[in-house]
Amino acid sequence: MFNYFYLAPFIQILSIIYLVYLVLFLKVKILLPFFILYGLQAILDRQSYYEKWKTEEKRSYDISWYNTDLAHIITSFFCIIVILYRMKT
Repeated sequence: MFNYFYLAPFIQILSIIYLVYLVLFLKVKILLPFFILYGLQAILDRQSYYEKWKTEEKRSYDISWYNTDLAHIITSFFCIIVILYRMKT
């Protein structure tokens, strides 16, 4: 079975690259692809958590859980910065 946990970080990186590209190079207010990528990444993270819960008898708090939550916080922070920047311009 395919492990979704390894696909989510790549989508996370792709969404951040797209967001930085929007801020630095474009003057358009197109954030929909970013939200689609971010939502897809969140769905894949939740699917990977579910797969992990099915295979383990007890929930273990290993470092990957915290790293994924930190990635969500960083991406949300970038999203807020971009929205504020677009509102200012």
